[in-house]
Amino acid sequence: MKNTDTLIKFNKMSIKSLLHEEEVLKTKINNLRFSVDFGKTKNIHKINENRKDLARVKTIISEKLLITNNEKN
Repeated sequence: MKNTDTLIKFNKMSIKSLLHEEEVLKTKINNLRFSVDFGKTKNIHKINENRKDLARVKTIISEKLLITNNEKN
């Protein structure tokens, strides 16, 4: 159910907000990788969740850009 909720949340966001969310997720993934490497955390599944969310955000950004480009033409 979480995936559906996040997908709905991302679909409602503007492109500008999605671009910001993309940067936030990239930073989270980097921080989690360092935490795992230094032994501070063992939540490897959090990295995978954030990577999937990042892919969702990138996909929605692409879809929205295609829609806006098609509307201009």
